[in-house]
Amino acid sequence: MKARKTLVIIALFVVSAGLTGGQTLAPSLLVPNDVASQNTGLKSISGILGQIQLILNDVGKRTLVASLAETFDSLRGALDQLNVLLHRLITPQQQSTQPSYVEGGAAKGGVIGTAEDYILVKFKSDVGAAKRQEVMSRHGLTEKSEIKQIGVKLLAISKEDTPEEVVDRLKAKEKGDIEFAEVDAIVAPDLIPNDPWYTNWEWHLPKISAPAAWDITTGTSTVIVAIGDTGVDCAHEDLAGKCLPGWNFYDNNSDTSDVYGHGTRVAGTAVANTNNAVGIAAICWNCKILPLRVSGTDGYAAYSALASAITYAADQGAKVINESYMVSESATVQSAARYMQSKGGVVTISAGNYSTFVTTPDVPEI
Repeated sequence: MKARKTLVIIALFVVSAGLTGGQTLAPSLLVPNDVASQNTGLKSISGILGQIQLILNDVGKRTLVASLAETFDSLRGALDQLNVLLHRLITPQQQSTQPSYVEGGAAKGGVIGTAEDYILVKFKSDVGAAKRQEVMSRHGLTEKSEIKQIGVKLLAISKEDTPEEVVDRLKAKEKGDIEFAEVDAIVAPDLIPNDPWYTNWEWHLPKISAPAAWDITTGTSTVIVAIGDTGVDCAHEDLAGKCLPGWNFYDNNSDTSDVYGHGTRVAGTAVANTNNAVGIAAICWNCKILPLRVSGTDGYAAYSALASAITYAADQGAKVINESYMVSESATVQSAARYMQSKGGVVTISAGNYSTFVTTPDVPEI
């Protein structure tokens, strides 16, 4: 019965994500809110500094009261862009298992590019190994790896093809043998507010009636909440004693430290130590964290890494996994979510920061 009550708290976490538009509310540092710009270098930085100067000059032309909010937002956006560029200039390149990708240029989360050398394919369950190989050979595909729990294969394409071309061919000519084929999109984490009022007031908790739920239960350490994100700073004072051993799906090792700052805030929103006169209050006071790093140092993550984290979380007994990326349209992620549900777990995905209606059909597993 206690575990069931704890799931009420976790369900509130799901609602909270929806009410806040996919934003996470936690201790604040400068976090980029524009991940579209990929042009690092002094020229780009000079251009951003020019934007800041124009903004400051414009303040003098208007009354301070009328322009204060707009000026702050504009300044913050420009400074965040500068932070992105500086971060990329000073951060050494790391060896990783992730592929190169073609940039697309989305901001505030969402798809920013696609893997350029492979695609994701799931064959129908009644298609044997020989038939699978026949289909792969016909389209110049070779297997790189597989997310075994859900049967999704990462198939390398030939140099003469683009991922989009191969996916279109498979959908047109092999629909009798494949359940789905899709490009492996690279997605950016959704925006984190850097306004300290989010931390100081946390208006969302009363909004979702969290105090009433806490009268019933504040959670239990037997409930594991997985955070599929940029890693988690498990040494943070508000997360002390919370973390279980996790996995890094980007570098394929056990180092789950936060390389971008996003995942730590998400973890804090969900399960920070609470009622301890330190930092913030979380949804589930006593739950444990399973930290799963899916991104590079720029915060970007691939569908395949996100899906792998979901299946791993399910196998580790997590009851909830949150991934603050706009990936509900991915068939691969949907398959992983179904696997998680079959294990008795729940998957929560970000709705984005665009203030627009998401037209993707509802996915019962997410």
